[in-house]
Amino acid sequence: MARINRSTIAEEGQSNRLPLSQSEQSPEVIPEVTEGLINYLNRTFPNVLPPTGSPYTEVERSWGRREVIDHLIGLKEQIEQENHVLRRRINSTPSGSAGPAAAASG
Repeated sequence: MARINRSTIAEEGQSNRLPLSQSEQSPEVIPEVTEGLINYLNRTFPNVLPPTGSPYTEVERSWGRREVIDHLIGLKEQIEQENHVLRRRINSTPSGSAGPAAAASG
């Protein structure tokens, strides 16, 4: 059986890692999470446990669905909070120094 001498790879400056995929190289784009989407997912996958006696795999599946929905709810709340902070900063900026956007709208 052939053995790889990792020290020679490191000495030559070559990495033993695979190159990053395109998605790992660029920043992640977060899709819009709407109230309608959250409501639809809550109706489709309610936050209830499967009936008593259900197989453990069904419990895991149910928990996994809720994890995704809860993540989306948290993401939506985080985006709304960041937007609120941004709006407060824009509103608290004096109108003379608000920049080109204020001049165009005013």
